[in-house]
Amino acid sequence: LKATFSRPRRNSCLRWVLMSRSTTRANTSPVSRGLDVEVWLQRPTDIVRKVRDGDVDLGFTGYDLVAEHGGQDSAIVNVHERLAYGECRLSVGVPMSWTDCECMADLRARSQRSELRIATKYYNESRRFLAKHGISDYHIVSIGRGPSRRPRKWAQPIASSTSCRRARRLRENLLKEFPDGTLLQSSMHLIGNRAHL
Repeated sequence: LKATFSRPRRNSCLRWVLMSRSTTRANTSPVSRGLDVEVWLQRPTDIVRKVRDGDVDLGFTGYDLVAEHGGQDSAIVNVHERLAYGECRLSVGVPMSWTDCECMADLRARSQRSELRIATKYYNESRRFLAKHGISDYHIVSIGRGPSRRPRKWAQPIASSTSCRRARRLRENLLKEFPDGTLLQSSMHLIGNRAHL
């Protein structure tokens, strides 16, 4: 990893944070060759918070997590967008059995008849998207990772990140996406703490 900054911080090394599949919460590793860089290996959901809070200077993470956990916080700046890795989209899916729902307007009409129960781990982005489409009568339920981990008893909408590979998994779970149901497109980004750069 290389980085050049016009105003390096005094008495402090440059700290990077990378995604790790390790179960260890905080792995740190010094970078060799005399560079004043420390690498932290973190869970993807922690990376945005660590950069935002100034615990680290830079981090690699998906834009979906930046949008969800970084929000409108001006402390985070995109250093490099779309690194052509980990591309996916965050989209709304509903049960295929809902033949009266083919778009967000149909979902809004359904929400006016009864409260929607929405399974997602993207609370903030889901709320913004639903408000944009005039849907206010809903209840969000937390789910684990991926569409297959949704609560089985709830045949309700789901907001999940979907890669091309996982789009098939949505269909396998008898869910369909709306043409106008994409909340955002995501890929790996290099983000930084504005005050530290």
